[in-house]
Amino acid sequence: MSIHQCVIRTLLKGTVPRRLGRLVEACGGNRKAIRVAMNRLVALGLVEVLESRRDREGKEVLYRVSDRKGLRAELGMKLRENTEWDRLWKAVRVMRTFTPEELADVTGASIENVRSFAYKYRKAGYLRNTRSGGSSLWRLVKDTGPRRPEYRDQKEETIEKGNL
Repeated sequence: MSIHQCVIRTLLKGTVPRRLGRLVEACGGNRKAIRVAMNRLVALGLVEVLESRRDREGKEVLYRVSDRKGLRAELGMKLRENTEWDRLWKAVRVMRTFTPEELADVTGASIENVRSFAYKYRKAGYLRNTRSGGSSLWRLVKDTGPRRPEYRDQKEETIEKGNL
């Protein structure tokens, strides 16, 4: 587990504000690396600085989670890279037009997973289904870049991750 992931997991464990020193203890990394991870989370608006002061060990900062849902998404994004759906997205970008069977052959994914992927990304506006005869022919209509747009089932929404 990376320092970034450890910091996020530690922040999500409780609801109380966390001091930089406590995060260093929990993650066992060096202070500078953890401060860099926290500064990134602050810049993303997921964490806010409540207090900043100097002590014997250096700068001591008190942080509070401001967006728990966003922090969970950030953790999920970091943990789930190069999944089967990521490979499907990369293949779709190369092929542009495909049948579910072709995409399953190229990626090694099951036909059911390919159909689920195609249905959900059609619903989100990235793919279009044009039936030719008895088989489905899918076409990529919205290419947002190499990183797959994250599909969130519970809210029926997609979020483009870093492609804009």
